Amino acid sequence: MPEEREGLNTRRFLPVFICFSLVILSFVFVLASRHFAIAQGEDEETDIVNVKRDGRQIQARIPKEVPDPDSGRASASGSILVKFRSNVNEAKRDQIHRNVGALKVGRLYLGNTHRVRVPQAALAADLAAYRANPSVEYAVPDRIVRALGTPNDPSFNQQWGMSKINAPGAWDISTSSAAARVAILDCGVYDSASTFVGPDGKRGHPDVRDKVVARINFTTSRDADDWCDHGTHVSGIAGAVTNNGIGVSGLGYSNSIVNVKVLGDNGSGTFGWVINGILWAAGCDTNPCGARRAEIINMSLGATGACDPLVQAAMDKAWAQGMVIVAAAGNDSASGAITPANCSNVIAVSASDTNDAKASFSNFGNGVDVAAPGVNILSTNFVGKYASFSGTSMASPHVAGEAALIWTTSYNTSNQAVVDRILSTANLSALAGSNFGRIDAFAAVGGSGIPLPSPSPSPTPLPSPSPSPSPTPLPSPSPSPSPVPISCDAPVIISHSDTRPTSGGTVSFAWNPVAGVTLYRVQRQRTDGTWNTRTTSSSTSFTGSDVLNDPNWRVFISAGTCTPIPGPDVVFDP
Repeated sequence: MPEEREGLNTRRFLPVFICFSLVILSFVFVLASRHFAIAQGEDEETDIVNVKRDGRQIQARIPKEVPDPDSGRASASGSILVKFRSNVNEAKRDQIHRNVGALKVGRLYLGNTHRVRVPQAALAADLAAYRANPSVEYAVPDRIVRALGTPNDPSFNQQWGMSKINAPGAWDISTSSAAARVAILDCGVYDSASTFVGPDGKRGHPDVRDKVVARINFTTSRDADDWCDHGTHVSGIAGAVTNNGIGVSGLGYSNSIVNVKVLGDNGSGTFGWVINGILWAAGCDTNPCGARRAEIINMSLGATGACDPLVQAAMDKAWAQGMVIVAAAGNDSASGAITPANCSNVIAVSASDTNDAKASFSNFGNGVDVAAPGVNILSTNFVGKYASFSGTSMASPHVAGEAALIWTTSYNTSNQAVVDRILSTANLSALAGSNFGRIDAFAAVGGSGIPLPSPSPSPTPLPSPSPSPSPTPLPSPSPSPSPVPISCDAPVIISHSDTRPTSGGTVSFAWNPVAGVTLYRVQRQRTDGTWNTRTTSSSTSFTGSDVLNDPNWRVFISAGTCTPIPGPDVVFDP
């Protein structure tokens, strides 16, 4: 009987055991399936391309590009940038990600902001789900940005741009220093950390390698090296070794370079990479921000469209860290700068040619601050040699190099003072698609008048003419009185509106034209009381976003024939 009862008990619990085993197996299958889904999602994020460099070929992983569901612009496959409201804790954020079905979540250096991987097929629905959640402040596809240079004649052997902006005269006054660090946010720099051996048998470009003091890679590329032949060219314009008897001169002369790789080996990257690159250079990869890793940021890259609020937030943190930020205006021959050049606190740069005219490809007009040489610009390349490229990518580092020269002068009392110096000393007679004109490095560092060129040989004297009888002298006219300068009047607001006065919306306002004024500057006040420049233009009206509930705006005179410049302002709440 005991043996029979034991058999009965075994048969009784067998179905329970089988059910339990099936549950375990199902759980394991779900985990395996989940792991497979994540792996597939990661594979979908990148494409493999072949990149050639001086006869050598490598395979590089780059972001897989797809049209975004908002506007059809290029974005990274299955990638969304999500910013949560400040009062949302980590547990709630994680739950929201699970509810949406996120495959992978990575944190950006920007506070409360994540880069989220989702299945590309579900991106539009997942994006809508994030945007509909009241705990989410902002959600956007992870847009693609690109390098903005166009290769040209590689045998071009003159740096006409340096002479055009009076660099030699500027170097007589300022040669900057290694303490003026220019962060090159690009596809990498061919520096001493490279695995590629150059013509001289060493790693890194001989005109650049000793100038790079730090590097970091935010992309899917294997390293921070330049495989797209762009970042090294940009670096050479801003800060190649100067007065070393070889190659080319960098405008920043003695400045140093920080290599921040935010573009992949094909020259494209994502907003997420750019945001992290900006914040790392600013020292804001920690909270609160630490010491900045550079003084100046150059971004010879961009994407069409308005400034993204998350990119703007990164710019604002860098600006608060005392940085000067420069970006290329774009190569679309279109009105207005592309992003990030169209963000606040950024100097947008158009490209000028040898005749001080706007380059045919350059963007121009509203929001484009200054111009700089950008056609057939000779600089360092990614194999240790030299080449001439064209683009606003080449114009922008001229301005970054000029900022480095100003940085070590008495004009550097703040980053705003450096920016004002660049704008106020630009050549207004050579606008080249900009609002302030083509930069003048000599004037920016305190030079006055026109730098004297090297003396030319004296011509053979002509024979002296026979003396003519002297006419009876006429009485000298009385000297004309000097014209009295026009006094700048403060603009008067004649209309204004705000679509969402309490939570941020679109503000519009207009003011009367002021005699003697060529440019007005529009700024909004931050919550800490400082002012953020939104535009500088000749227009007498403004329409733009008011992301936060910033109560005050102001308009003041930025350039003109009246005095004083800058002129008086009008402060108001739309």
